Amino acid sequence: MHQDGTLKAHYKDVKKEFLQARHALKSLPRDGMVHDFLVDHVYGLKEEMAWTLLDMGEYEKGLSLYKSLPSGESKFNGMIRAYMEMEYYDEARKLIDKGLRRFPESYGLWVAKGMLNQKLGYDLESFKCFQSALKYAPSGRLEALYDMATSLSKMGHHVEALKLYKRLVKKDPSEPMYLMALGSCLLDLKYPREALRYYKKAYETGGLCVGIFEGFFHSFMSMGLKEAALEVALEGLKEFPDEDPLIYAMVGAAYFEMDWANEAKEILNQGLKKFPGNKGLKEILEEIDEDPDDPDGNKSALLGLVLLKALRNKKYVKRS
Repeated sequence: MHQDGTLKAHYKDVKKEFLQARHALKSLPRDGMVHDFLVDHVYGLKEEMAWTLLDMGEYEKGLSLYKSLPSGESKFNGMIRAYMEMEYYDEARKLIDKGLRRFPESYGLWVAKGMLNQKLGYDLESFKCFQSALKYAPSGRLEALYDMATSLSKMGHHVEALKLYKRLVKKDPSEPMYLMALGSCLLDLKYPREALRYYKKAYETGGLCVGIFEGFFHSFMSMGLKEAALEVALEGLKEFPDEDPLIYAMVGAAYFEMDWANEAKEILNQGLKKFPGNKGLKEILEEIDEDPDDPDGNKSALLGLVLLKALRNKKYVKRS
């Protein structure tokens, strides 16, 4: 079943359980132990419904449910996530600061503050927040370590980021997000063959996503294997025709690198029909129209690859 269908089915099941529990609650005496237990159960189900709504992209509905919950750390985390997803960053920051005054040792709130700073481009500040989060990390929680590595990578400290990504892969070698992040870091360090190994491992986990095709594409392009890059981009387009404009950009860039400008324009225009107004696709089309060949007839070095890097607005798999 498609992920959206799975989420909708889960939400429906939880809502049914919530309504049954709420109905049962009305018939119980308010001063009993069972009543108190069931109240907690009802709030827990409501919170699960709210988080599932956020996963489904129903941010306003999820936020509304979170607002109806009793005050607590998880309520802060849910509302902050909703505000950030809707790009209400001022509201998110105010709520984070309020939450940290009340829960100064909250792992989730420190991670949220780091993620907000990362979204706003304050990479050093985000790195410091993730460092604080690590002090309070529950056993087995690796988000802050991953986000620290991402902040280091965004600041250009790829060697230091590589060490953290390797730690993550060692701790959880079957997590495709960590494998792809390590592969991307190796690409930044100009080790495409090594990067290809980790993208292959990510593919073998079965967690197929656009990021895996992107990793194969960049690795092949960096190795000068344009035909292989085009083939993997076309495979990605077949697998994810409606999910991400990046797929169309990869195919267009590969065609352009092989001097098939007309084919590149055609696929990029197809992408713009699917994703109207996408700036990255428009930029690539403009570059093709400007024909940036030098006087000797040599194409600028991997123009498509450079443009693709600019197109990416987040790395790897989106983490909830």
